[in-house]
Amino acid sequence: MRQSEQEAKLKLGELSSLRVQKPDASLIPIFDLSVELCSNRYLIRPSYQRQEKINIYKASAIIESIILGINLPPLFIYKNKQNVKEVIDGQQRLLSILGFLGNQYQDELGKAVYPKIVNFKLKKLKILNELNGSGYNDLDLVTKDKILDFKLSVIEIDSAINSNFDPVDLFIRLNNKPYPIQYNSFEMWNSFMDRDVIEKIKDVTNSNIDWFFIKRRNLKNSSDRMLNEELVTLLSYICYNTHHRPDYTSIGFYQRDNKVNKVSCRITDKKDVSALLERISTDIELKTDFIKCIDEVAEIINHIKIKLDEKDYDISLSGLLNRDTNHRYLLDFYLLFQIMQRLNKERLKNISFQEIQDKMLEIQREIKTPTNLEKNQTPQEYFEKLLCDISV
Repeated sequence: MRQSEQEAKLKLGELSSLRVQKPDASLIPIFDLSVELCSNRYLIRPSYQRQEKINIYKASAIIESIILGINLPPLFIYKNKQNVKEVIDGQQRLLSILGFLGNQYQDELGKAVYPKIVNFKLKKLKILNELNGSGYNDLDLVTKDKILDFKLSVIEIDSAINSNFDPVDLFIRLNNKPYPIQYNSFEMWNSFMDRDVIEKIKDVTNSNIDWFFIKRRNLKNSSDRMLNEELVTLLSYICYNTHHRPDYTSIGFYQRDNKVNKVSCRITDKKDVSALLERISTDIELKTDFIKCIDEVAEIINHIKIKLDEKDYDISLSGLLNRDTNHRYLLDFYLLFQIMQRLNKERLKNISFQEIQDKMLEIQREIKTPTNLEKNQTPQEYFEKLLCDISV
């Protein structure tokens, strides 16, 4: 309602191009999807898919999660040039569901077939013990409805608007053990996030990769997990929340093992990171703001670099973090940027290496053993105040 006509046209224009780059994500009820799977619109086992390996115990665990309302990992679907939807990832989940319901699906030859395990009885459930030994037809109507109404998350990549996409490549990456793509990671975000944002993050990462890294990049190692790109993304996410969602807690401080003298620091909810990054492709204002935050992170990285010893930025950064070069932790980068982001521009420009190092050392000591944590004070309250106090 607040947009001008020109802004509205701009947004519609960008959306049309963004759809070329971003797969649509949707929630589909099991009932609807099971009907589609028995038609020629779906190919649950394309040629590059592996054979059925699901067993009754794993299948039972999937059904138990559905009844409990626990979200399952998203299905990756590729809509090929014939408008047939190929299941890239999620075959075993779908076959478990169809098998339990006693439903058929259409195979690669166009024949209606049953999964290898069909009409099975639930076994070794961890929570719903009372349902052990039950098949679908043994369940009450309420439980049956829970299963049929349960919504599966589906990420669909359309060949018509993603001409360079290779489903076999994504399948291999998703299933390349021991290095499968982790959910809520940069590897996953890279498959659906806006290309402009992706390239911006990669540019910032690559421009500083020789010294600013969480894990040293090995060009000979084909299993680069994009951890350094993920680091820049997370720092930008924290920066975005600081400016645009100040009441949201991006970084959480928690007691470890219920011991007051041990505290951990991590992203509060990485699912929230994924949700925000997904919205970027359909929200121009969000995209613009997030890119500004990437620029802000790049600017802070540059300020840090100026403070370091130019003879060896790598070793000098490790000294700033009070770590050796081979042992860097996300926690240290979170703390460093929490300090740097609290400084005004003048202070950010003039603060010395030694001052930053001393501040880092102080908060790292407190992380190991909080000295003044009061009985009724949470670690979150304590460390947020501490960061504000030392960032002066």
